[in-house]
Amino acid sequence: MVDVVSYAIQAMDSDLAKINASFQRLSAETVWKRLRESTNSVGNLCLHLAGAEYQRISSAIGGKPLIRERTLEFTADGGLTPAELSEKLQRVREESIPILRQLTEQDMEREIPMYFQPDDWKRMYRDNPNFDKIPAYSSQSISLIILGLVAHYSYHTGQIVMLTKAVQDGDEQLLQWKH
Repeated sequence: MVDVVSYAIQAMDSDLAKINASFQRLSAETVWKRLRESTNSVGNLCLHLAGAEYQRISSAIGGKPLIRERTLEFTADGGLTPAELSEKLQRVREESIPILRQLTEQDMEREIPMYFQPDDWKRMYRDNPNFDKIPAYSSQSISLIILGLVAHYSYHTGQIVMLTKAVQDGDEQLLQWKH
């Protein structure tokens, strides 16, 4: 297996373990709690991570159809329990791993398009005066797509851990570290 792929799987699995530890501290209500209207809940961030991983690995690299409603990841305000969110993240991971493991060194440099739904693309670039000239996809090498996903997953995992600490009932440590 390619070293970058091995690292990516290990890093994202480690982050998924942190998310699952967070779920142990959250109820079906608190997983959807927003600290302010302009912020996301743990549930929103989990839907977003599942969508992003599917889009990048299963769809862009694996060639499966793009079935993602990015905007709904941020507007949802319930409907899934922590256990169901965990299952959703795990199902996406189980779909990603075989796709990642089959990649070769040559594949890693191959440029591929990563498509976005037109409505989501408009929302992401709505403030750009040249929006109509921006195509609803971006092309990147597979290695950059994977590295970007690892960074994205880690960033939002940190948010999930912080939000969990903020909304949990007690003041117990969530992870092994005291900080």
